[in-house]
Amino acid sequence: MPTEDAQTQALWSLLSRRRDRREFLRDAARAGLGVAGLALVGCQQQPSPTPAPASAAGKPTGRLVYGITAITNAFDPGTQQTTPGRTPFHAVWDTVTNLNTATGAVEPSLAESWRVVDDKTVEVKLRRGISFHNGRELAAEDVKFTLERLLDPANRLTVGNLVREIDHIEIVDSHTFRAVAKTATPTIALTLSRIHVLPAAEFKAAGSAEAFFAKPIGTGAFRLKEFGRESFVELVTAENSWRKPKLAEIRLQALTEDSARIAALRSGQVDLIDGVPPDQIKSLEGGGYKTEWTSLAANYALDLFGQANTPHAKLEVRRAMAHAIDWPTIVKEIYQGYARLSNGLIGGPGAVGWADDPSKYPYDPAKARQLLAQAGFPNGFKAKMMSSRVIMVNAVPTAEAIVNYLREVKVDVELTLLDAATNLQFFLSTYEQGRAPLWIFRHSYDLRMDVAYQLVFYDDKQSIHKYGWNNADFNALLATAQKEMDPKKREPLLLQANRTMLDHAITVTGFQPPYIAVHSQKVSGVKTRADGLMWLDDLAKSA
Repeated sequence: MPTEDAQTQALWSLLSRRRDRREFLRDAARAGLGVAGLALVGCQQQPSPTPAPASAAGKPTGRLVYGITAITNAFDPGTQQTTPGRTPFHAVWDTVTNLNTATGAVEPSLAESWRVVDDKTVEVKLRRGISFHNGRELAAEDVKFTLERLLDPANRLTVGNLVREIDHIEIVDSHTFRAVAKTATPTIALTLSRIHVLPAAEFKAAGSAEAFFAKPIGTGAFRLKEFGRESFVELVTAENSWRKPKLAEIRLQALTEDSARIAALRSGQVDLIDGVPPDQIKSLEGGGYKTEWTSLAANYALDLFGQANTPHAKLEVRRAMAHAIDWPTIVKEIYQGYARLSNGLIGGPGAVGWADDPSKYPYDPAKARQLLAQAGFPNGFKAKMMSSRVIMVNAVPTAEAIVNYLREVKVDVELTLLDAATNLQFFLSTYEQGRAPLWIFRHSYDLRMDVAYQLVFYDDKQSIHKYGWNNADFNALLATAQKEMDPKKREPLLLQANRTMLDHAITVTGFQPPYIAVHSQKVSGVKTRADGLMWLDDLAKSA
């Protein structure tokens, strides 16, 4: 397997071993990772980091063009969980807390500090002196408004699923609030890292979400100059931001085809690209370009669940399809080692509720055919499958390989590839309408993140979008785990829920894809993160 940087290797090694908090912190310190806190215990009071210094010239300079795999169809941080949408959101807005993917720590962002009040409540103090782009100072009321907007079912905002454990926000004073969960919850500080804070008064004054997001304001390092739906994002430095970016302007240009991104880089039309196929790296490096990469904290997953009117509603059929896929060969041939095999469970090293189990569904086409015959499909059946073209690097050849493997066991799959903007919403809507096909998608699970954040999508009692599985054992395990404050008791409950879902072959994970970025010699500050985000503040470009 190609070599990741030393710090990344050390982190994966630490996270892959189960340990108590004291041991983890001790070992992390020895590795030089400087852990400030972990997701499950991240509700302790945290200090404020020192703001980044301004550029040597005193202000940001230069323009960079970033050839990105996809641009969102709506510039609203409440609608997006996919990485292509979130990168510019983090440039324009700030979250209350931040998950440091280099250490696995929950750190301050807009929050200056926080403390646990009781097992359902965390009190957060916001930094003073942080202003929105229009000059108005950030206040606790803005956090309250943002959360209430996310949780309002009438808004049908996808990110609402990720903050559902919080019941309400109580205002203590202008810069202090309390986040109160529905039940005992140990992950409130992590949950607050999902909330991009919007300005309450300005949003209301705009009259509608559409009007506000046409000319949005935030507290981030950049402000939006222009947005082309599914096409481009133009950002310029926000002069009054508390963050200190190095560039004056950034254009994120959607180039969905691998060949188009690479050609644009070679011709000098763009300075930086992501989603680079592994087989192109050697040639690009030979041309003088630089490569940065890491393994994503995400699973490439095959969703096999089907409603009553589909063959894959039967357990034997889902297990048959799981046995039909040769994941090791896909990783070797398509990714050339730039990927980590998964074992079927959601999560990976560092995820709470995951274990390094042997694969439950190893490649076995003979067994797949046997199970199909037992289910009443000795001659196979026809099925529809959908996926996004840009869900990750090499998304198309990987999807095509899966289709071919399924056809070998007489599951005749018709594949439809969607763009990034429509993939998630179409995925969710088909389940609600009872017409779900097979799906290929990516489950992200931030380092040290509780897998309940992904498992909740399969519990119709909690999820905003109704999946339709409704397994009583799974639902009970998940509900019990979410209320358990003791990490040593919580983790086995989540793991059992995870294993229950895998036993029913609802979703089977194949591997952790790579995040690969390539840039010109003039560009610096490129850091590939395990969550797939590119932190635009750090980018710089020499003349």
